[in-house]
Amino acid sequence: MGMTWLVDALEEKSQDFPRTLLYCSSINDTSKLYKYIVTELPHCAKYIEMFHSETPDVNKNIIINALKEESSVLRLILSTSALGMGLDVKKCSGVVLFGPPNNLVDLLQEIGRVGRDGNPSVAIILYNGYHLQKLKPEAKAILKAKDCRRKDLMRNFLRNSDLDDLMKKESRKHSCCDLCTTGKSCNCESCDMLPLEKLFLSEQVGEELEEQEDSAVSDSDTEDYNLSAYEYFEDLDMALLEIQDD
Repeated sequence: MGMTWLVDALEEKSQDFPRTLLYCSSINDTSKLYKYIVTELPHCAKYIEMFHSETPDVNKNIIINALKEESSVLRLILSTSALGMGLDVKKCSGVVLFGPPNNLVDLLQEIGRVGRDGNPSVAIILYNGYHLQKLKPEAKAILKAKDCRRKDLMRNFLRNSDLDDLMKKESRKHSCCDLCTTGKSCNCESCDMLPLEKLFLSEQVGEELEEQEDSAVSDSDTEDYNLSAYEYFEDLDMALLEIQDD
């Protein structure tokens, strides 16, 4: 699936696309992904910005001020960790990590940029083998978790007793990761998807249906698409965390 879901959603929703932060692990990745999206959707360029340490200060200030305004048309911000602590992004409940940080502290910092108003938010982590090579074992363990990603993440920062208290508290509200949802271990009884989740998962379901349809069509009836220019953004695995700040 790669990043086509994001391009398709931006093209369909435009200014109604839910405001989203998209973190990349390097300036190079940020630049490549930005170029990919605006090349595919030149008419949506005004809704997209790029922020990293080499961004001119004038541009940085414009972007930061736009993120503080609920009425801003800015819908998608591609950034490195340069867009960090202290920024209160308005009307933003979704963050996408294109390649997770190599340590858990940075992971918490990046997903903690959304949901700061106390409303439910979601973090979607997309990664491939290239990204996994750079991760520390504790960060890789979150992506390879079998039970609950939130619990595996927070056990690195809390004592067992505090972790148990946290999970009991969170069982009363929607804080289910993708594993909890698919594993039928949800206790909140209110797993309503956020707009970014719906866009991501609807594309995923759509692709599964297309694959089933394609398998019933002969090779002579299929059309060959050349995606080699964007292969770096394809074949990504996914992890999903719900964020619920108090």
